[in-house]
Amino acid sequence: MQRLLVWILLILGVFWLLKRLGRGARAHQPARAVGRMVRDRVCQTFLPEERALRLEAAGAIHYFCSAACRDRFLAPARPA
Repeated sequence: MQRLLVWILLILGVFWLLKRLGRGARAHQPARAVGRMVRDRVCQTFLPEERALRLEAAGAIHYFCSAACRDRFLAPARPA
């Protein structure tokens, strides 16, 4: 009876280990396709449109990666 229990636990442990290893292999697959990519007007970073901050100004739509880039875009230009 004890041997049977040990064998069952050993088999379950092997299956658990194989399952864990299988998850690690999937982590190296290419990233999923994302929607349309847009470019930040300030730092020139590309990011998915659904993650970008959107600003509509003067009839044009501008996209930003962060609030800091958006604020920098909205700040008045300083004389040199």
